[in-house]
Amino acid sequence: MLVIPSYLAKGVEFDAVLLYDGSHHQYGHENERKLFYTACTRAMHELCIFTLGEPSHFITSQPQGTYVLTDNAEDVLS
Repeated sequence: MLVIPSYLAKGVEFDAVLLYDGSHHQYGHENERKLFYTACTRAMHELCIFTLGEPSHFITSQPQGTYVLTDNAEDVLS
């Protein structure tokens, strides 16, 4: 396992990416869209975005069939 900040992830790919806080509070402004995009697109096979509060509108503005919201991390990580 490797933990790196999203701003250093450009150009690097991983089998799976866990984004610790994809909340509206963390990624709520338009100037953060590219940073969020970079973090999310580093995953080759699996992307899990956890939020501390309401999910970012960068997530919820996507078609509902492209993501799953759950209150239980065990549902995603099992």
